[in-house]
Amino acid sequence: MNGNQQFSPRRAVTAIAAGTAAFAVAAFAALSATAAPTLHIAGVVAQTPDPYFVSMKCGALAAAKKLGGVKLSWQGPVQPSVSQQITALNSVAVTKPDGVILTPFSPTAFLQPVSKLMKQGVPVALTDAYLSKKAAYSATYTDVSSSGPVLARRIAGLIGGTGEIGIVAFGAGDPFETPRYAGMVKVIKAKYPKITVLPVQYAAADSNKAAQVVSGILAAHPNVKAIYATDGPMGQGAAAALRTAGKRGKVKLISFDAEPALVAALRNGSIDALYAQAPYIEGYNAMTSLVRYLRGAGAARNPVRPANPYYTPAPLKFITKADLAKPETRKFLYLASC
Repeated sequence: MNGNQQFSPRRAVTAIAAGTAAFAVAAFAALSATAAPTLHIAGVVAQTPDPYFVSMKCGALAAAKKLGGVKLSWQGPVQPSVSQQITALNSVAVTKPDGVILTPFSPTAFLQPVSKLMKQGVPVALTDAYLSKKAAYSATYTDVSSSGPVLARRIAGLIGGTGEIGIVAFGAGDPFETPRYAGMVKVIKAKYPKITVLPVQYAAADSNKAAQVVSGILAAHPNVKAIYATDGPMGQGAAAALRTAGKRGKVKLISFDAEPALVAALRNGSIDALYAQAPYIEGYNAMTSLVRYLRGAGAARNPVRPANPYYTPAPLKFITKADLAKPETRKFLYLASC
């Protein structure tokens, strides 16, 4: 005690009160930390090594970092497989995560496991794909069904509005890739009478098979002016076939997606344009949706109902070599790692 100060009962009471208040604040902080434990979010995607899903993971991690107190696990098959992905989802469910980011590789096969998780109070945020019923908490993906006019106009521009176009797609009637070309075909037939769309060929996202398919198209239709591949692996296979045939630059190649190998091919002229989704944004949206719910209405862990609004659209972008230098293009280029 300073020699110039005298003992004051009031000062002593004030000091005790201040200490008590400080203790109360510390106790409340500790209680708050206990009441808000780290959230565990599990991602279950269709193909973990694919740059598309790597980019999605990077977006989810970025959102988790911004929101704080969130841990993310990420799993799924190496190659697309409905049965393997359902097995992965069931294994994740056993660990009792707080929420799940899911890319369902079938609009119907995942209805039962998703509904079960939702009833258990575990919200499921869909990315890149949808279910036949509104069974999840939220969904964010690109609405490729509305992209027909953009694709038709841009591809028609690349070939001068005349000639034959070949299409290489995943498989007949595939619910996810068919919309990537069906709308375009309708628009071309309606608005570009000088363009002929050849019968669609299928390569099941296999680059080697796509190369064989495109080689066959070139042999059967030597005057074809453009090839459109509906996913990245098939875009790479198509580029290889054009190089082998000496048709690089002579036959325009447009590929869906923008993974690193495709971007490199766009830079060196093996591909003329990419139609890119935004998986990073999808992952960011999904993580944000789950955490906000879990720290709000979902804190009670009651059965989960679909959000309103349920769907958050993710953008698409048609990219040429000239677009690669533009800052706004970066968020559409897929990542090999975070």
